[in-house]
Amino acid sequence: MPTSKVIVVKSTQVAPCELHSTSREIVLQDGSSCMGGPLQVNINLDAYSNPALLAPLPSQRGLNYRRVSIHEARGNFLDEDKDTCRKMSNFLKLRKKYRNDSEAQNDFETQNKKISFVLEDGVFHVYTKNGSKNKEIINIPTVSEFHNDLRALWNFCCNGAAGSFSLKRLQILEKFYELHTLMNADIEREGLRNDPVDFFSIFKVDNHIHAAAMMTGPHLLRFIRKKVMDESETIKIPGRNGGQVVTVKQFVEEQVGIPEQFFTLDSLNVQGDETVFERFDNFNAHYNPFGKGTLRDLFLKADGPYQFTKSDGPKYGKFFGEIIREVLDETEMKCNTVLLEPRLSIYGKSEDEWDNLAKWMTCLAGDERTTLFNQKTKWLIQFPRIFRFIVGKSVKDFQEYVNNLFKPLFEVTLCPQSHPHLAKFLEHVVGFDSVDDESPFDELLDSNVRLPSQFTTGSPAYSYFAYYMWANIFSLNHLRKQKGLHLFSFRPHAGEAGQVHHLATTFLLADGINHGIMLKSNHTLTYLYYLAQIGMSISPLSNHALFLPIEKNPFGRFHAIGLNVTLSTDDPLQFHNTSEPLIEEYTTASKIFKLSTADLAEIAMRSVRQSGWSHQDKCEMLGSLYYLPGAQGNDKSKTNIPLCRSDFRYVCFREETQTVWNASHGLDRAFKSKSIERNGTEQNSEILCPEESFTPNRK
Repeated sequence: MPTSKVIVVKSTQVAPCELHSTSREIVLQDGSSCMGGPLQVNINLDAYSNPALLAPLPSQRGLNYRRVSIHEARGNFLDEDKDTCRKMSNFLKLRKKYRNDSEAQNDFETQNKKISFVLEDGVFHVYTKNGSKNKEIINIPTVSEFHNDLRALWNFCCNGAAGSFSLKRLQILEKFYELHTLMNADIEREGLRNDPVDFFSIFKVDNHIHAAAMMTGPHLLRFIRKKVMDESETIKIPGRNGGQVVTVKQFVEEQVGIPEQFFTLDSLNVQGDETVFERFDNFNAHYNPFGKGTLRDLFLKADGPYQFTKSDGPKYGKFFGEIIREVLDETEMKCNTVLLEPRLSIYGKSEDEWDNLAKWMTCLAGDERTTLFNQKTKWLIQFPRIFRFIVGKSVKDFQEYVNNLFKPLFEVTLCPQSHPHLAKFLEHVVGFDSVDDESPFDELLDSNVRLPSQFTTGSPAYSYFAYYMWANIFSLNHLRKQKGLHLFSFRPHAGEAGQVHHLATTFLLADGINHGIMLKSNHTLTYLYYLAQIGMSISPLSNHALFLPIEKNPFGRFHAIGLNVTLSTDDPLQFHNTSEPLIEEYTTASKIFKLSTADLAEIAMRSVRQSGWSHQDKCEMLGSLYYLPGAQGNDKSKTNIPLCRSDFRYVCFREETQTVWNASHGLDRAFKSKSIERNGTEQNSEILCPEESFTPNRK
């Protein structure tokens, strides 16, 4: 029977411990003790890199905390564990094939070469022409390659041996966190008392918030009443007597059926209640103020049908722009360290959608009172998966749908003058999202995989849709990279409900995801997400209303394990009541999941790292070395995270990845290598760091 052994950890100023094997009691150097069993945690190497190429982490000076480290004894890996880790290493490598930070496989120089792009089988391919020869700038994995990779990954995730191994490793990580907080909570609290910042003064980003619901119900009610009382506001109603002009007061009171003085939050009926649980149709209906879709068009859409006859700014969507501006101003006034990444929709009905949205945004930007461009807001574009509703009406097939979504983006990247408003708008856009109800059943892959030009009915599978979104963003990013423009991330909704295999798709394709709570149903995927440190923006209050009671939400466990999770609001209109929805989300989570100040600071730091702000901006928010691992990348005067917490997290991560490396290579002991301390002295180190995992993101 393989055994495990607790060993003394002798990093700088870390209190060592020893094991009394008879009682399994861990006795610390200071005389205190805690009960513990033979936890099995290994040293860490990148599971998909050559250890000879990895750089060791210099030991941290001045760290004084208690830590338990347990190494596997010789021969502790079962054959099935070795096989699991080999496959796990391969899938971590496979994810790198789909990443935007990989180097272009073909040399690409724009000088003296003609650049063109062509839509081929649902993917825009970019070519350079030198003489009579065309050369593609990047080789994009085909849909067939992706299907094969996804099928292999999902089969692995359904393997019993892989699930058992992953569950054990996840339990070890969770227990390690419990031990760390048990033994070091007093040290962390004491360290934070002397920091110049606290939770309210550190930066935090709402990574997942929809623009049409970024205001709360009370705010929307105040805004509607204000506009109804303003007798000067008039709109032209299409189709009524050739375009009848009426006041906003007349139109709204006619739609609601009661005078303005009787408008209440209850009659507004926009807050999520018990009727929305597992009912996405009811959830969508709650976007209609007073239950009227006409009022949603008037107040919450940029492309609504109602023309504002006296507007100096945009003729359409004026109220939507004004209320978003009020939310931005109120957020900055209440808590100027909260940043937002709202979503606006592009539906794919026509190519003109991009220009119309960009003109609306830039028209608002022409007035300081209404501009939606500022230093504390970055925008994402969401693609609602509504193809089944528009095919045969607005588009003839999936190929045309993809063309409408992406052709203007390739055109404006090559020639900004072709879409001047869009070129300005994209300076403030950092990524793409895809949204829809995930709960209806869909298969891992379409049983009858059709080319986009042949897809003329029905709804594509989640994986099919995600591949074509990813492939075009991937191609676009490589073109933008050569043009010196910032890159876009792909952060779709995944794992909110429905099939767990959606998360296998996003493991390969996504830079980060929104929700991800269904990850709790598959231990192997959870462990892979941990090893890859894929960002997840979770919204427990939204989940509570729609799909999962908050006491069952896995956020607390995910955080304890060390997954890259943060908190977001999703839809404050339906799920929040205060004027600071993100703070409300953090406060609720802290009570439900029993999070300490250090925990909240960790979560806030992750939100900044996951966000689309530039490397320079993140240096300002987190410190100039934020991209480095462990304590050396933690400027606690900006993050409010105890140094011992960041060191603990990184050592655990390195130990886990080296466990996978050791097992995948049939090694029973950790590698030993020479490393250089900051002071130039040489020491033996058993823990190696994957260098490329922590290079700064300067996109």
